[in-house]
Amino acid sequence: MRFLLDTNILIAADPMGPGAIEPGSGSVVRFIRLANEHQHSTCRHEASDYDISRNADLLTRGFRMRSLEKFPLLQHAPAIQPIILSRLGENPEGSNEWVDQCMLAAVLGDAVDFLVTEDEKLRSRAARLGLQDRTMSANAATAWIMQSVPLPSAPLPLVHQVEAQALDADDPIFISVRESYEGFDQWFAKCKLQHRTS
Repeated sequence: MRFLLDTNILIAADPMGPGAIEPGSGSVVRFIRLANEHQHSTCRHEASDYDISRNADLLTRGFRMRSLEKFPLLQHAPAIQPIILSRLGENPEGSNEWVDQCMLAAVLGDAVDFLVTEDEKLRSRAARLGLQDRTMSANAATAWIMQSVPLPSAPLPLVHQVEAQALDADDPIFISVRESYEGFDQWFAKCKLQHRTS
């Protein structure tokens, strides 16, 4: 699966220092680690690059722009579809609402499977487009990954080595062997007399 990371997820994934740790940073880091461990891909939208480039603090902006490079850029991101404009309204390019609509366009256009965001307003906008099941918080994305991990297969029953005379020659398990192996009963009797275990 491919997860698109909203700007707030990208920022929380790479705090600049103790004073810059975003609320929910631990949830975001855990989600990204699990996504990587289970071979899911994560990516960013060019609208997030634009969003972060507006930060007035040159040091913060420079650090965050460099840290974005850890996440691949979504290629061929769909343009904002008419249904988004009709349901959510038109917004000036570069506005926060426009950034949100770019993210939702990627989900609606099936360029990604899921959008991960801590922005409740964005998740509410996704619901207005019927995308509520494909737009989730970091914690919900973590839960989704954990639920999609196949359960470990049941362990095989323990096998005990026993001598041939401890086995019942009339056990149904031997029916197909007896039918396909002429002389099975004579061979089995010999194994018992030899107290064979294999």
